[in-house]
Parts: sequence; C-alpha cells; structure tokens
Amino acid sequence: MAIAPERRHLVSAAYGRELSDEKTTETTLLTTESVVAGVAHSCLRGWRLSMEDEAVLELLTPALGCFAVLDGHGGSFCSRWGADELPRRLHHIALLVERSTEADEARQVAQQLSEAVRQMDADLRTRGRPAWACGSTLVVLLVTERSLTVANLGDSRAVLCRAGMALPLSRDHKPKSAAERQRILQAGGFIVDGRVNGDLSLSRALGDFRHKCVANLPPAKQPISAEPELLTAGAPTPITVVTVAHQRNRRQPRPKLASSFKGIASTGPLWRRANATASAASRRLQQTYELAYASQNATTLQMSVTSERARAPSITDSPPHRGTSARTVPLSM
Repeated sequence: MAIAPERRHLVSAAYGRELSDEKTTETTLLTTESVVAGVAHSCLRGWRLSMEDEAVLELLTPALGCFAVLDGHGGSFCSRWGADELPRRLHHIALLVERSTEADEARQVAQQLSEAVRQMDADLRTRGRPAWACGSTLVVLLVTERSLTVANLGDSRAVLCRAGMALPLSRDHKPKSAAERQRILQAGGFIVDGRVNGDLSLSRALGDFRHKCVANLPPAKQPISAEPELLTAGAPTPITVVTVAHQRNRRQPRPKLASSFKGIASTGPLWRRANATASAASRRLQQTYELAYASQNATTLQMSVTSERARAPSITDSPPHRGTSARTVPLSM
C-alpha cells in the first residue's frame, strides 16, 4: 500500500522535497495485569521538514493509564512541553482512583484532569516567546477499570471502536462551530476563511498566547481557549481506542478517510489479540495517510482496553466544573 515510485516522484516535485522515509515508530506494551492490554504508536513526518506531533503512552499505575496525542503548529515547543508535563501532573489521580467509590470516580477524575489541563496552559504562558508563537492540540485519555475519561482541545480526535462500530469520543473545536464562533466574536476576535483572527483553523489549543491576551477576560473566554471539553464513560468489555492527529489532503474527501478508519474497527480473531489489534490498527492508519499524499505530520495512538471486572457499559455525564463542558455518547449497541 505504499506510494508507487512514479507517483512519489511527481508529488515530490510538487512539494520540492522527498516524502520522509523515516520508519514508523511502533511500541507495543503487553500489560496483562493492567487496564491496558496493548498499545501501538505510529508517527510520520510526511512532507514537512520537521515533526511537531507528540504522543504520551504511560501507565501511571497498573490501574491508571494515560494516553495522549498533541498536534503542534507553528513549531514543536508547545507539543513537546505538553507531552513531558502531562503525565507528571496526573500522577496524583492514581491515589484518587484508589480511594474513590465507583459512583464518584468518573466525576473526580474528570475534574482533576480538567484542572490539570488548565494549569498546564497557565504555566506554559510563563515559558516565554516560543509559547506565544506556537501552540498544540491535545486529546488525552485516562483509563481505569471503571471508566474512560477524554479531555480534548482542538481538532485531534479520539474514536472508540467496539463491536465493529466507531464512535467519536471527541469533537473538533473549529471557528465554524456556533458556540466557538460566539465566544470568538464576543471576545473581540474575528473569523476569516475559517481561521480565528485570520490565523488559526482551530479555536482551542495549548499555547498560542498571542490570541489569549484580551484584557479583563478569563482564559475560557479568550478567542483561543484552553478550556478542555470532557467526556466520561463507563468502561465496557474489550474495546479499542484510537487517537489521531492528522491533516487531511484537500484532494482526499473526508468520507474516504473516515471509511478507512472504520475499516480497522472490524470484528474477528484479530481483535481478540489486543497487542496485535493495536499494531495492525497503527499500520493501517499510517498506510491510509500515505496513500492520501497528506502534506502534514501524522500521529496515531491505538490501545486495546480490557477490564474483566468492569460492569455493564454505562455513561456518566460529569457535571460542569469551573466551566468544564461535559458530553454524553451512547455506548450500548
């Protein structure tokens, strides 16, 4: 499924550089005593001169997994800083999970994750000029035996694959969204060609402080916000979660890419082997990306989550916490 040599030559001429032949990075973890059975991470620089994506794959404890994708723009400073800082700022949640009742766990994890993301952005502001000139998306998944919690900034995506179906766990933060547009305009910003202040094509991100400096407005009300959107769900029986940071080629219609992503969420023997699932999904996503001749960096992170002690699938809609927006999706099928 690689690009044919003659096609590669034509596209290389158009971009003025060769498609990166750097090997895809893949990491598979077999963690039979933890909530995560298998993880795979893939990245591709594509036609870009530098790699601005980052991924986090860390078991904070056997009962708490932290996984994230950060898609940097304008430079790699914010995405790299965020990937380094995120696990350290979430370690305390492990103790909270141990002490929480099942009824309280999802709510408390969501609150702590939301606060950690806000504080990361506040601290990033003090890191000087690089943090003002660039930014990063963030989609992070915390996995316990009883719940999945997703926090999202920007347009990287999390997708839950179960029983052959793909369900979104996040939604893009774009200026075309009515709620995002309203916040931007009320903050004195403007939208030109789908870009905030004529600059960014997303409306929430870490960093980008040049768009977060309107006087007398809290961070959540700025034209570019770092207020995470949260989703919490009861952890069902074996599932696969896919997080994706990608830029699609305008010549490749979104439905074709979407159908390819759904294609990896198939049933059968492959999905009974968690580590094989994650690795196969990783390769398939990167092959799809390469075939689309995408001009941007691409990073995917796949994990298989199993929890024999998990109860029947359920959703917990976390109440808003200091402006946190929570969303509910149906998991039972």
